[in-house]
Amino acid sequence: MGGNSKGESAGALHIDAESMDNLAYAPSDLALSHRDEDTVVVLDADESIRQIITTTTVADIVTESEASYDIKLYYHEASWIPDSETGIYPVSGIPFVTYTISQQIANGAEHLRIATTRGGSSEYREFGCNKDDSSETWTMWEGSGARRTSIIEDLDYASDPHAFVAELSDVTSKTTSVYDNADNLISRVERIYELQTLGSGYSNGYSGSSWSWSGQANTYEHKVLRIERFFRENETEPAYEIFYTYGTEESASDYNRLILQQDSRGPWKKWTYHEDGRIHTEESGYLNSASDDVSGNKQLLTHVYSTVADMDSDGEDETLKTSTLKILDNTIEVFYELEFSGTIISGDHTLKEVWHIQSHTPTAAWDAADNIVSKRWIHVNDDLSLDGGE
Repeated sequence: MGGNSKGESAGALHIDAESMDNLAYAPSDLALSHRDEDTVVVLDADESIRQIITTTTVADIVTESEASYDIKLYYHEASWIPDSETGIYPVSGIPFVTYTISQQIANGAEHLRIATTRGGSSEYREFGCNKDDSSETWTMWEGSGARRTSIIEDLDYASDPHAFVAELSDVTSKTTSVYDNADNLISRVERIYELQTLGSGYSNGYSGSSWSWSGQANTYEHKVLRIERFFRENETEPAYEIFYTYGTEESASDYNRLILQQDSRGPWKKWTYHEDGRIHTEESGYLNSASDDVSGNKQLLTHVYSTVADMDSDGEDETLKTSTLKILDNTIEVFYELEFSGTIISGDHTLKEVWHIQSHTPTAAWDAADNIVSKRWIHVNDDLSLDGGE
């Protein structure tokens, strides 16, 4: 919906439904998220959205048929005065963009089509879903049918690895295939979750098409392995694979968290965690080193948390994160993040102040006079932020 007078988002309009079976293909499917305090919403008699008015844009939502409706976006004209009874603004002229949402029936299946008309040209995206007892297939057509993406997902596939770790499920999979307008396969990605019973250690080496496991400082009975295999066209062997390993020991700090990412082409990354779940170290290869290389040929980012005496007069200490980057065991840079415990109120928003501090030298303290400091105010209840000064 564009920006408001403060430069923030005025809101986002989206289709809100648990599944395609719940779609009415009517304005009642729509919901407004991240609504700004200056945004005006006009409802129809059935409580569905009829218009949305921001400082820059008017969205006029009009039903076209029993299974289609338009969302027409106009630049807000100061001369438009809302009706005294309905509150509806008398929009006129040509909208700068129109979204037409409609139901399409193809081979007996129901599809959702979103057509976009802008500057005299139109293009659509279309979505369909088929489900049986064991899997669900999502299909998306882009570029008015020029490209088709098919996603086949086991019904118990854990898109969230945390859920998979918690349940220690059987192998589940998700396959994404992309086709051109002649239905030729362009690429395919297979994603598989698999529980490995290993005895001990991290997964720390890839060779050919198999993993080698060796004991490390920590010993676990299980690891969850998520595998992504990338295929070109109709090739039967993957061009490359990426493996993700998660911790499954409930008493360990890495439980439910990613501990190793390994690319069959060589790149890798490891993580360790503090007891409270915050990241402690991020380690990656350098000079083509392997993930079990102990020679120091690596890049290591370490995060340490401490407190700083109360600075905002709320009676509580502030949180300081010190991040140190080393390459080949040499300290390259140190940077800090200072998060204040107190909050301030700005309109309807609750904000928290955060400082990002770049040290002038690798040995400089967080409050050294020559450091570069960027100040931000973070919304406590959402992901929006306001940038401050330096």
